[in-house]
Amino acid sequence: MFLKKYLSEYNYNLLLESYNWNYLETLNEVNFLKIYTLFQQHQIDCMEDLIVDFLELFQWDERVLKGKLEQLEKEYNNHLSEAVENNLAIIGNILYDDYSDSKEELESL
Repeated sequence: MFLKKYLSEYNYNLLLESYNWNYLETLNEVNFLKIYTLFQQHQIDCMEDLIVDFLELFQWDERVLKGKLEQLEKEYNNHLSEAVENNLAIIGNILYDDYSDSKEELESL
């Protein structure tokens, strides 16, 4: 399981308790790394929390998530990383955004 490389033992065990093993086995490491890198480019440092709490985002198409993060950067006046440090739910809200909008965005790229 490639996720073990990115998590402390505690968070890895938490992930195993939170997600079905079969689901975890379907994750694509190449796409995971693209999303991981995208978060790093936006200076979002709470990666272990993001992985455990919002693993689904690491399956998204990189272009869609990039658009969402750029939108958030504008909303937070280029202080997204600071805002996320104070409220991780900002990233979680991306998941609850209408995903059909995300699919439409992807088709327009």
